[in-house]
Amino acid sequence: VDLSATTGKTVLNVDAGGGTTKLGVVQNGEVVETFATNVGARLVAMDEAGRVTRIEDAARMVARDLGLPFVMGQRLGAETRRAMAERLADCLLEAIERRGFSPLGEQLLVTPALKYDGPFDFITCSGGVGEYIMGAETRTFGDLGPFLGAAIRRRLDTLGVEIVPSAARIRATAIGASQYTLQVSGTTIYITSPELLPLHNLQVVTPRLPEELTPGGVAEAVQAALQRGDVTGGTQPIALALRWDREPGYRSLRALADGIAAGLDGYRTERAPIVLAFDGDVGGIVGSIMATEVCPDAAVISVDELKLSDFDYIDIGAEIRHVQAVPVIIKSLVFRPEHPHVHDHDFLHRHGIAHGEHHEHAQGSEHDHGDAHEDHGHV
Repeated sequence: VDLSATTGKTVLNVDAGGGTTKLGVVQNGEVVETFATNVGARLVAMDEAGRVTRIEDAARMVARDLGLPFVMGQRLGAETRRAMAERLADCLLEAIERRGFSPLGEQLLVTPALKYDGPFDFITCSGGVGEYIMGAETRTFGDLGPFLGAAIRRRLDTLGVEIVPSAARIRATAIGASQYTLQVSGTTIYITSPELLPLHNLQVVTPRLPEELTPGGVAEAVQAALQRGDVTGGTQPIALALRWDREPGYRSLRALADGIAAGLDGYRTERAPIVLAFDGDVGGIVGSIMATEVCPDAAVISVDELKLSDFDYIDIGAEIRHVQAVPVIIKSLVFRPEHPHVHDHDFLHRHGIAHGEHHEHAQGSEHDHGDAHEDHGHV
């Protein structure tokens, strides 16, 4: 993201992990499109003797495509692992080149193909297989990792696009080794009940609001952001990060709240709270509108003056009652050059509106394996 923001160029990030590989197209410092395919190191796993202990459906598809026998307990030699990795890398290259998919490539798709059809100026790599792609890892972990990393690197080298090393490598078990960043807190937030907290590892989703705020336009922006972030209904906790540079009039804020509610319909379970994070100082008022007028039966947490991006995750801690504040930690999976090491910072959001307190509106005025695969040393 920073590479794109500082150069003004288009960057393709290849995030290759255990179960899937995700592509992110970044322009002017913003992730404009993402893609995912079932290309990963741990689609098949072996024990120390090389016997197959796990086979994912995608691995069976690759084996059938290659005409290979594939059963649990069989020994999987280096040549077979290499052949599977080469075929998976072929399918990933199809997605990057955007010239159409082979039958196997179609079968492995998790999301629709990239719509962006322009050139890439730089390529960056992340994830556990990204370590192999960049030559930072050589060990084996009973899977396809070394073979897949080498196969992907050879194909990337044919594209004629500069491959830029990441400022810091992601090495972790749950959501990646995170960079913790400190930002100045807002002065108002809204929480319907203190029992909602703490919350951990909320994936940040960043809708791009339309120029004219209407409930329908906001709903479309929210749904597009959820799709871009590969969010499926009720399966993962999220926080909507919203940029607000408008006048905080009631009509606009109500349209925003209505659109958010409509956009989340089908994605949010009844018990999941609505978590909102604004860069402008409107967290309290939007949270109140959402909780008292739009979704009175929903749990709402709304914080503000946060600068968040796609690939960030946040933790919101339990309320510190005597100072009317909550600790918030921002964990970035997109490493920034000026912060090459992992830092652990938290900060406080002070309440400007009490739990569930109603307010009056101004009259006449218008804001891995990161996949579900067991970690064995690489992401």
